[in-house]
Amino acid sequence: MTKNRFTFKHVAATMAATAALASGAALAFAGTASAAPQDTHKPLTVCAKGSYDAYAVLPARHAATVLVKPGTCTSLDLGDSTAIEDIEVRGFVAPQTPAGAPTDFHVATGKVRPSKGGTVLALGTVEHRTALFPVL
Repeated sequence: MTKNRFTFKHVAATMAATAALASGAALAFAGTASAAPQDTHKPLTVCAKGSYDAYAVLPARHAATVLVKPGTCTSLDLGDSTAIEDIEVRGFVAPQTPAGAPTDFHVATGKVRPSKGGTVLALGTVEHRTALFPVL
């Protein structure tokens, strides 16, 4: 009969060493993951939910979104600034006849925080229009 070379103490010590190495590796992995920078800013989405095309103007940036058709949305990345900026929602109606002129009109003015993003909704009709802005 061969003698078992491993004793209970030897097995217990091996298991304890393995557990210590495994937990150390897990901590090292978790530390590496938490040290990585996290991109937390969200896009700004502009949706035309009314009966007219809409777009948003960001006066401080001297910029505007593309024209958004009713029932559609567009998104843009404004970066990670935490400053509150003005935003103006405007509406647009194409001419109904060849001799007609397009109509561009103010819908509403609000505020947006670029790093937080959110959704701006242009609502209603040309005569009864409004917009909803994201919570700052």
